[in-house]
Amino acid sequence: MIIGYEDELSPISYTYDCDQEWIICGDMQTFGSATAANGSSEVQNSPNSQGIGGSMARFTIPPGGNHLYIATTNELKTFDLNDTANPIQKQDIYLGWNIETIYPFNNKLMIGSMSGMFIYDISNPESPKYISTFAHATQCDPVVAAGNYAYVTLRDGTECQGFGNELNVVSIADIYNPTLVKSYPMTHPLGLGIDNNTLFICDDEDGLKIYDAADASNIASNQLAHYENVNATDVIPFNDVLMMIGNDGLYQYDYSNINNITLLSKIPISQ
Repeated sequence: MIIGYEDELSPISYTYDCDQEWIICGDMQTFGSATAANGSSEVQNSPNSQGIGGSMARFTIPPGGNHLYIATTNELKTFDLNDTANPIQKQDIYLGWNIETIYPFNNKLMIGSMSGMFIYDISNPESPKYISTFAHATQCDPVVAAGNYAYVTLRDGTECQGFGNELNVVSIADIYNPTLVKSYPMTHPLGLGIDNNTLFICDDEDGLKIYDAADASNIASNQLAHYENVNATDVIPFNDVLMMIGNDGLYQYDYSNINNITLLSKIPISQ
């Protein structure tokens, strides 16, 4: 049930009743083209526009695809969008309890839960197939992936029943046997994003942290920037523009020059 919204030329803020498991909650999602580094903006919502989801999203349309995947608290739901006026639900797959996030990677889905990361193959988009699991302690679990690595943030909190706050770097070079490379302590990490080797981590009240992740075993020593004056929740890096949602608004940063990251704009959003 939508009880409020702000209609702007920007991602729209909605409030949902998250007690209903079929409601999609906790998502940061944008459609069409992002704001360019030169400040120009164009919003496209054509049938062929692809969604670009944040790491805490519960739904995704993989780039170039015509299928929507939704992660409820315990299922993966698949919809055929070839006829956008009449989407067809194809399959429900039981995943277990406490499913939290979904992230597309190549022809895979990386699904975060309170107990681990599940990897599904969507080579056949209408019939996702289980590949493997990376298990961890019971904690909240957003996931992103690039190259041979998946990046998982774990945090404590009442709903997560965990006590640690860290970044886990997981090797997925062998997709059937994901293995932990290294863990890095964090304050209270939430969403994250990766673009090539640039890793963006929202560390809640400790702000936005940006790292060079080229050396997966030495990420902490390669911090590029730390914005301590923002309360960061989730990010989407796209075309050298970082879209970051915080507790007070939507920020956009130009990171085309990683040594001179600049703030492009801030759209205030009241809680």
